[in-house]
Amino acid sequence: MRPQETARDRVYSMVAQWGTKSGGRKKELPFYAFPGGYAILYLTGDNDTLCAFCASQSITDFLETRRDCALEGHLWDYYADLPQYPYIHWEGHPKFCAECGNELPSEYGPPD
Repeated sequence: MRPQETARDRVYSMVAQWGTKSGGRKKELPFYAFPGGYAILYLTGDNDTLCAFCASQSITDFLETRRDCALEGHLWDYYADLPQYPYIHWEGHPKFCAECGNELPSEYGPPD
């Protein structure tokens, strides 16, 4: 019996499959949860928050850098900037994306 897959396992699985053919489409992490349509944010190993676009871009950049380093004979395995954990910011003050600086509001606003 397979143990229950965690959200973190799913992100690692997405990263592992990122290099496979996508039929000409640009690969992206999910922007919104289904059902509900809530915005999905991504937490990095450094505890930074990323929007879905920047999280997707960080995986793409990492894999390109890793491929280039492998061709040069270097091994670069620093994963702290990669998205580690997807989450929904339910309540509280807005967060800001560590890459692009966009405001990421909570779904239910700041507490009263």
